[in-house]
Amino acid sequence: MRFHARQVILLTRTESLNLDSSQASPDSGRNGLNSLRQSRHSTNGQPTMDADLQQALSGNREAMARIVDEHYDSVFQFCARRIGTDGAADAAQETFVTAQQRIRGFRGHSSLRTWLLGIALNHCRNLSRKLGPQMARFHPFEDETGDPSSVDPTQVMIERETLRSAFEKLSEDHKEVVLLHEVEGLTYDEAAHVLGVPAGTVKSRLHHAFQNLRASLCDPQEANS
Repeated sequence: MRFHARQVILLTRTESLNLDSSQASPDSGRNGLNSLRQSRHSTNGQPTMDADLQQALSGNREAMARIVDEHYDSVFQFCARRIGTDGAADAAQETFVTAQQRIRGFRGHSSLRTWLLGIALNHCRNLSRKLGPQMARFHPFEDETGDPSSVDPTQVMIERETLRSAFEKLSEDHKEVVLLHEVEGLTYDEAAHVLGVPAGTVKSRLHHAFQNLRASLCDPQEANS
């Protein structure tokens, strides 16, 4: 699931992130948008290990195959948003090859999905560097949906192109935290685990990313000035 252009435009005009980690909610700034979190968690908020994961940790290949089936679509879409669908299949395949090689080292410090996305991000970056300008860069925001009679197609196109332009002006670090937190639905801590940085860094980057998006959307001539 990805944001509609109109939702993001509204979000960037109202977003106000509290950089004090003692006060900020892990999901602040969502404005009611649904989290995409797919992992299982215990009542104390810590990831739990289901039967397939426990068996995979013991080297059970059938259990690992079921994990691949469960998470493949999520990992593929994650990769497609960063390097396009042509490269996403290769990146997703490499992600699960690496995961199978490293699964016995998984210690449960994050959810399995978060761990997989961290591996996927590294493969996306490697593939992007390898292919360079040939790599397609897909826009992470989908078309507006709903009752066609209530939506002006021209206005939708203008909003999407405005958002596309604003998003492309962000730095790579800022693009990534927007994708992780707002599109993939990760909490600050989960995004921090994927990126290998402190949660405070994620919040700071997201704060500045929305500042730049607001500047672009409210006054494109002054964006990133």
